[in-house]
Amino acid sequence: MGKRILRRQDFGWKFQLLRIVSPFLFAAGFCTYWLESSKITLRRWPLDGQELPVPMTGPLRILHLTDPHLSGNAAVRRLENAISLGLAQQPDLALFTGDFEFDDREDLSAAVHAALLRLGTAVPTYACLGNHDYASGEHGKAVRKPQSRLADIRACLAKCQIQLLQNQRQEIVIRGQRLAIVGLGDWWWGDMKGKKCLKMAGSEDLPVLLMSHNPDTHVFLQPFAWNVMFSGHAHAGQFRLPFTQRYPFAPLRDRSLARPGLHALKGGRVLCESAGVGAYLGVRLNSPADVTVLDIGEGVSANAPEGPAPAAPPQ
Repeated sequence: MGKRILRRQDFGWKFQLLRIVSPFLFAAGFCTYWLESSKITLRRWPLDGQELPVPMTGPLRILHLTDPHLSGNAAVRRLENAISLGLAQQPDLALFTGDFEFDDREDLSAAVHAALLRLGTAVPTYACLGNHDYASGEHGKAVRKPQSRLADIRACLAKCQIQLLQNQRQEIVIRGQRLAIVGLGDWWWGDMKGKKCLKMAGSEDLPVLLMSHNPDTHVFLQPFAWNVMFSGHAHAGQFRLPFTQRYPFAPLRDRSLARPGLHALKGGRVLCESAGVGAYLGVRLNSPADVTVLDIGEGVSANAPEGPAPAAPPQ
């Protein structure tokens, strides 16, 4: 009988403690979730242009943005903050690697247009498509004719002075150096046509900056000539195992590519992977959104430390 009473008392004590502590645990978890989901980290990477397949003298500063997933007010505010943070770095060029996922609401469309127009008028900006850009509706659930959807995206970006490259090549001169910008269609949708816009390896005279939404595609693009590939898609897994570089939920064949930053590839090429601005369902844990700045120059050490600078959460 005594033992039974002791157990009840013990249980009652623990239950009371749980009642007291639970609200604080819930509040701490919620704050961690909110801050992680809204925080944008600036990642800066140096790259020696002389070590690339087609050498680049530089200096050239490239702003890389990706995956805004513009399906709500919070996503639009994150985009506005990301653009402000990126433009503050005074880039020479901006590359946007897809998954715009425009919302059909007029108020959001106006805000998105204003944000993208600010980017497009401030710096030469080019974009490619992501898998979510071929469908309409929340997270691509309601699918209509892809060509109709893509026409809308192309028109919207054109109004914002952003040039969409869908299996297309654009040659430009920037800081006195001639180079080529190439944007591919999305691999998952069967719209990646490298032969249409890329030359074979060894036959290219110009440095090529390649935009391909999915980093897994670098394997299929090895026969072609390019220096740096800019990608997103993985969102840095939206969750990173603590104290590791493992991203168990990244939608990639090679999940090691989900790590934001520079990845050395065969033939002296480099992958520049971004965690992106947005996130599916707005959830991120130990894997913040980012804005990437790549500085290409002569003699710049690719092993220099990264300098992250957290941006203020959206108000």
